[in-house]
Amino acid sequence: SGAAYIAYKAGIGLLPLGIAYSSKWQFNKSWDKYQLPKPFAKAVIYIGEPLHLTDISDMESVMAQVDNAIDACDAQALKILEDGEEGVPDHLSK
Repeated sequence: SGAAYIAYKAGIGLLPLGIAYSSKWQFNKSWDKYQLPKPFAKAVIYIGEPLHLTDISDMESVMAQVDNAIDACDAQALKILEDGEEGVPDHLSK
């Protein structure tokens, strides 16, 4: 909620990020299920469209919007990792 509040107050978009690794260790007991890429793993970082927050009076709804955007970016990063260039959205391809 801190990043969303700062983005709102500054009048700038909040960038959601998604990351996928070809090989990783995942720490399921940590609060965020931290992922650590294994040596020589491939990684894809996908940066989504900025979220322009115009109303933060319902912070629970804002955080759901942010979580959904991050989940979508994670899914897109995994798709690119699995499909190669075929997984890249049309608007980002060459």
